[in-house]
Amino acid sequence: MHSFHRVVVGGLPAANVVPSSAGTTGGVPRGGTVGLVIGLAIAMAVGLVIGMRACPACAAAAELQPLADVVFRGEIRFPDNLSAVGMAAGGRFLIIGADEGPHVQVLRRTGADEYTLHETIALVAGAKDDDEIDIEGIACSESTVYVIGSHSRKRSLLKPDKSQKANRKRLGENLREPLRELVFRFELDAVGRLAAPIRTTSLRSRLENDDMLSPFLAIPGKENGIDIEGISLAPGGLAAAFRSPVFREGFAPVLFFSFDRPDAGQLVFVHLGGRGIRDMIRVSDGYLLIGGPVNDEPVSFELYHWDGRDGVPGKDVDLTNSVRPLGRIPLPQPAAKAEGLAVLAQTPEHYELLVVFDGTVERNAVRLRAARPQR
Repeated sequence: MHSFHRVVVGGLPAANVVPSSAGTTGGVPRGGTVGLVIGLAIAMAVGLVIGMRACPACAAAAELQPLADVVFRGEIRFPDNLSAVGMAAGGRFLIIGADEGPHVQVLRRTGADEYTLHETIALVAGAKDDDEIDIEGIACSESTVYVIGSHSRKRSLLKPDKSQKANRKRLGENLREPLRELVFRFELDAVGRLAAPIRTTSLRSRLENDDMLSPFLAIPGKENGIDIEGISLAPGGLAAAFRSPVFREGFAPVLFFSFDRPDAGQLVFVHLGGRGIRDMIRVSDGYLLIGGPVNDEPVSFELYHWDGRDGVPGKDVDLTNSVRPLGRIPLPQPAAKAEGLAVLAQTPEHYELLVVFDGTVERNAVRLRAARPQR
C-alpha cells in the first residue's frame, strides 16, 4: 500500500494536525486539540533530543550477534505484519500474532530454527479476517498465553490515488476500535490446542483514571497517543509496555497490573534515550526491552536490560545500572521493524533470543545472542 511521505521537521516526523469543528473528542475539547497535538509533537521531539543527551549510554553502538534466520512454515497470516511472539510449553510451541486480523497462530518446533503452523486461534468469536485487534504483545507462562491489543486510536493513511477532498476526510478521521482495547488469556493443552474458553479484560478503565495517561487516550497512537506494544510476565502479574506516549526528556511508561484486577495497576517509567518500547519480556534478572522509534523517526532498534525500577530520577534514589544497553538489533531489510521478542535460553553469560519483524516477508525472524550484563 502506497501513502504520502510525512513531513519531517528537524529529523522527526511532524504530527498530523487537523482543524476540528466544535464539540469534544474523547473528552478533549476539539477547539484545543490542535494546540494539544502540536505541543505533544514538540514535547516528543524535544524529549528525544534531550533524552539522547541525558542518556548517551542508552544509544548502544554495538550490534547483537546474529546466529541464524528462523523459518516459519505453513500458511502464516499477515507474514509481513508480525508484531508479537511468545514461547510456550517449555519451547515446544511458538505463539505469533500480527497487527492485522483477530487471530494468533500456534507453531510447533519442527527443526533447528524451524517452526511449522500447528493451530490458528480466533481470539474473538465470530470475528472476520478484517476485524483488527492490533495485537502488539504476547507473553507466556508455561501453557498460559496472554495477548494484548494496542489500546490505541488510529488515523487513516493518505492515499495518492484519492482526491484532495477525500484525503482531507481521511486525515480528519480519529477512530476508536474497541477490539484494540482488550487483553486476552487462554490455555493450551498438552498437544497445543485451545484447552478452555478465552477470557478477556481491558486496561481502558485504568488508563481513563490515570492523571498522566488519560489525556493521551483521545490522540492516535502514531501521534504520541496511547499505544501499548508489549506485554510481559511480572512478579504478581503482568506488565504492559508503551511505545507511546513518550514523556518530556524521554520517559516511556510501563504499567504493572493484574489480569483479574487491572484497575489496580502501578505506573512506572523507563528511560531509553527517547525511544518507545516495542516489546518487553521477563528474564531471570529483570527484563529485556526493545527500544525503537515512537513514530517513523530515523532511530535504531536497540535491546536493553532493565531491572524494573521506576526510572524517574531524584536525589533520594540511585538508578546506576538500572538500564543497560545490550546492542543494536540488526534489521533484515531497511524497512523492517523489530516488534517481538522471545527468550530461547539463558546462561550466566548470554541470552539467546528470537526476534520477529514487521515489514518483511522473506525473513520473518532471527535468532540472536546478547551478552548478559554483569554486576
